[in-house]
Amino acid sequence: MSELNKEELLLQCHSEYTHGLKYRQKREERWREVDDLYYGRKKKSLVSRANVHIPKMQGTIEALLSKIDDPPVITYEPQKEADKRKAEKMNGLLKFDMRTGDWEMKDILSKKDAALYGRAIYKKYATNEGGFTDHLDVVDCLNFVIDPLAGGLDPIAKANYLGQDNIIKNVHVMEQMADKAGYDKEVLSEIGELMNADSDVDNEYRSLQNRRSSLNLSEAV
Repeated sequence: MSELNKEELLLQCHSEYTHGLKYRQKREERWREVDDLYYGRKKKSLVSRANVHIPKMQGTIEALLSKIDDPPVITYEPQKEADKRKAEKMNGLLKFDMRTGDWEMKDILSKKDAALYGRAIYKKYATNEGGFTDHLDVVDCLNFVIDPLAGGLDPIAKANYLGQDNIIKNVHVMEQMADKAGYDKEVLSEIGELMNADSDVDNEYRSLQNRRSSLNLSEAV
């Protein structure tokens, strides 16, 4: 890729990321209220008055989860008699992936996200380092950006762009993989020098720091 094309691509990525992040702020304000209620963060009260926390939010969410916590049932069915053996192998592989990937726990975590924030985001992919490995991750809604114009029953299919933020990787490992993966070594070196604190990975709206505030935790350092 030429330097000109790379610069254009970087500008496009930054523009789309900034646009999606700005649009998400409207929802984040409501998500913050939900976090405050669920985690019991009391708002500051006036002098001579006290706020009394009534923990109803947690009970409501947990009661809902108890009714929908059964894991999904997924099976491969043969279309013809000759496919029966193939279906058995696929079902065996699926059960192995579900067990090693802890799909049941991730199913509950995603349902909890859906109950709290109205959305559950999965990332499904595979790696072949040291052998084929299947991965299923639940992505925090504060680490996900999508085209605001996407909507309907299948927004991901209609989105012009989407992506995950705050993907944790070891800079030194990435430098070793730079030639194979196509990473820019100079950029990796700059990132390693600039990241001095956990709070450096937060966006300009301090989305993750606000979450920590709802959890009654101090700011990341």
